[in-house]
Amino acid sequence: MKNQNFYCSKCQQNVRGNEYYHQGGICNKCRSRISKEKVDNYTGIQLAEYLLHKSCIRALERVKRKWYKTYQGVKCQWKKPVEMKKDLMNNKLFWEAWIKQSNVYENNERKLSIRPSLDRIESNVGNEGHYYMENMQVLSFGDNSIKASAIKCKVFFIKNMRIVRVTDFDAIQDVMKEFKVIGYNTKQINRDTGEIQYIGDGYSVLIQSIDGELNQKDNDKPRYRGVYQRQKFMVDLDTGEEFLIGVWQDIFESDGIWFNESQVSKP
Repeated sequence: MKNQNFYCSKCQQNVRGNEYYHQGGICNKCRSRISKEKVDNYTGIQLAEYLLHKSCIRALERVKRKWYKTYQGVKCQWKKPVEMKKDLMNNKLFWEAWIKQSNVYENNERKLSIRPSLDRIESNVGNEGHYYMENMQVLSFGDNSIKASAIKCKVFFIKNMRIVRVTDFDAIQDVMKEFKVIGYNTKQINRDTGEIQYIGDGYSVLIQSIDGELNQKDNDKPRYRGVYQRQKFMVDLDTGEEFLIGVWQDIFESDGIWFNESQVSKP
């Protein structure tokens, strides 16, 4: 099917099966162009409703798809985007704020940074930071992005398998800027995953949000294995001499690493 050619009724070109939209009888490029032209003609309430529907779809995708690490543990009050959109539109304060931001977006060349977006007021999963009606507000895409990167965090810097520094930062981007990591504003660095992440220049980091908690995942296999050694001594009370009489190794496995405040000390 993929190697078979199909005729597009719009551009009148033959395309391969994986480039063809069978239901409409047109190629994928023509389908995308027609869809964009249709959206470009949306204005006012129609545009606002379309944007909200797309945002609801993306919100549910983030919650359901396991590869969105920063959304692990986040729950959603709704099962379907249509139901989510309907309830948000029926929320008078929310819908008025969404229309207002949509009008700003429409009247300013539809720039992405001004597009209305769904924001979780409390984003920390440990503090009920889910997609619930009472925890949602409207922000421009630009303001939402700034907020997402401005959560205070504690960063453990690791080099040569050792923690060499523990520092608090106001945002993950500040970490990347300090170490002059190329592409710091686009590179995905995740917090609260318990994952050691390489950032370049021989450094790796483990990042925890302040007052956060480890986002547990349902993995078939653990990510890390820890080994620590215990020793047992007998002490001669007269001489103070110590005699090693036993050595044990304890092994544990974990999907992520997390340090409590009592465990954190400056290296």
